[in-house]
Amino acid sequence: MILIDELVAYVRQFEEGKTLTGGTFDSNLSFVQALTEALKAVPTAVLLASLPESDKEAGSQRGVKALEALAHYFGRVQALWKPVATEEAFEIVRRRLFASINDELAMESVCRAFADFYTGNRDDFPQETQESRYFERLVHAYPIHPEVFDRLYEDWSTLDNFQRTRGVLKMLAKVIHRLWKDGNNDPLIMPGSLPLYDADVRNEVIYYLPQGWDPVIERDVDGERAETTDIENKDTRFGSVQMMFDTTSSAMGQIKGGKFRPLAVTTPTRSPQLPEVPTLAEAGVRGADMSTWYALYVTAGTPAEVVTRLQGELARVLKLPDVDAKLKSLGGEVSTITPAQFADLNRQEFERFGKLIREAGIKL
Repeated sequence: MILIDELVAYVRQFEEGKTLTGGTFDSNLSFVQALTEALKAVPTAVLLASLPESDKEAGSQRGVKALEALAHYFGRVQALWKPVATEEAFEIVRRRLFASINDELAMESVCRAFADFYTGNRDDFPQETQESRYFERLVHAYPIHPEVFDRLYEDWSTLDNFQRTRGVLKMLAKVIHRLWKDGNNDPLIMPGSLPLYDADVRNEVIYYLPQGWDPVIERDVDGERAETTDIENKDTRFGSVQMMFDTTSSAMGQIKGGKFRPLAVTTPTRSPQLPEVPTLAEAGVRGADMSTWYALYVTAGTPAEVVTRLQGELARVLKLPDVDAKLKSLGGEVSTITPAQFADLNRQEFERFGKLIREAGIKL
């Protein structure tokens, strides 16, 4: 396999009539022609080259000429032309702008929380968020929300001079740099996370727009002089969380980052990860003991020996030091019970919350 990137950008540097160390404009085109013809004769060989999608992206007149010649040569060997898909762009951007993701458990936890929230509030979100593959899109795009990519690749790519891959990389690099400088610890970079108050980010955005957008963004969208900033300064309910109930695992990152201040935990005893935080009962609110648990279910009728084997293996894995440490770092507490005890827990939970739902008249 032969990979060639930025081929047009390389060839267009050679001025016609001049011979340089790398050859001439014509000799480089001749080399590509010979290479493609040679590869055609080798069934197991693959040549993958990236070419600009339009003449504008090719740059100068030499760039356009090089693009036309290269497209012709690749076309002669029946090459497959395929623009970069949005899902493929996820990996391109992530690999160029971020280090490798080491904490895959945290990544999956964040993506699962978003996917579950969307399905749990299906009437408030677009239909595509209800598809099972949307969780996979969240994972592939992490730590950027796929909606950011969709808007850039589907909407912004229609603007003149905005390059689908290079333009996205350039814009998001500035966005990420500013968020990093601000100490942003949000679990995902959302469409609303784009710091348009930052001069570099705003200039990058309006560069592709018709004249007149700069004062609109500065006064109506984001910035020190924007009306939105004035509204948020006058009423602190906007742009911040006043109070919320959340699981320790999903809130721990915000707590450690100083974004949230825990007031109490709803469990009967204090959390080992937050020992200084009182329980609700200790804070004066009794009868509100509640905890979130995760369990493994199997299909009804599964043989008892299979259930016992699965329970034993799960208990063994949860006791592994690295697994235990990771779950605790996310605010979890590791414990296991027998299948019979779990059946009792399910029954108790159904009775408890079923009674609460009926008395409160809650409708789903």
